[in-house]
Amino acid sequence: MTALFWVLQASSLLLVLLLRAVAPGFATDPAYAKLYTVVLSIVPLYFCALPVFLAVTGGFRTLFSRELFATREKMSGRAFLKSFTIMMFFTYVLNLLTQIVTAMLSAVKGSEIVNPVTGMLPSSAVEFVVLFLFSCVAAPVMEEILFRGLIIHGLKRFGDGMAIFGSALIFALFHGNLSQFFYTFAIGCIFGYIYLKTGTVKYSIYLHMLMNFFGGILPSLAANSALVAAAYSLVTIGLVIWGFFNVIVDVKHLKIESGKNVGLLFRAPGMIVFYVCALLQIVVTTFVF
Repeated sequence: MTALFWVLQASSLLLVLLLRAVAPGFATDPAYAKLYTVVLSIVPLYFCALPVFLAVTGGFRTLFSRELFATREKMSGRAFLKSFTIMMFFTYVLNLLTQIVTAMLSAVKGSEIVNPVTGMLPSSAVEFVVLFLFSCVAAPVMEEILFRGLIIHGLKRFGDGMAIFGSALIFALFHGNLSQFFYTFAIGCIFGYIYLKTGTVKYSIYLHMLMNFFGGILPSLAANSALVAAAYSLVTIGLVIWGFFNVIVDVKHLKIESGKNVGLLFRAPGMIVFYVCALLQIVVTTFVF
């Protein structure tokens, strides 16, 4: 993970310098700000850092072995919908918690702490298509293969609980900002549980696509119509309430093998470096930008 983090940071810096040298207008023109942000999100991670990480860890062998897509237990449509509502519940509740925390930190900072996700909502057809391909196709596929497939695959020997917790924590920290930390940790736990239960990443990929579409694409469509916005709000509230009742009903049936050697997740030198770097990035994005 440390290698992945440093390759990502180095490739992001090199891409910024390259874009400023080759296409300074694209890098500095406010009209291209969202596209510029998306390019910086896609290229360093998926075309630089991730291939290096897979090469170093031997992940390419696991990736192409079809093991990550070999279904052990099928997920019914009902279970899929239930999982989506539970994720909506935790996302909504933890977003409220995040808003409270960021409001208090904003008072300390003396200026508003901006959620980077809201700044990426598309305002043109080109931005819509690019953001859709990134958030609803590329990101779910690559992130689930990395965080649920490869990382959980490596942590399973320490127990399911350790694998779920560790992968979710790394997933949340990897987003690099406070606004997304709490809810990404929660849904990361749910994605991890689904992966271990079914034996395949395809269901978590589908749910990830749906979550990103519902939370990132639909709001941009709803922004242009009061009627659509009202319908979107009502559906969201309904899903959150449904998710709440699903949590109440299902939590008593939840069985996860407790983790062992949990300390390894925090004592390993490489992981310590990753945690420090990730937390520093969150602090910088919170109080500097």
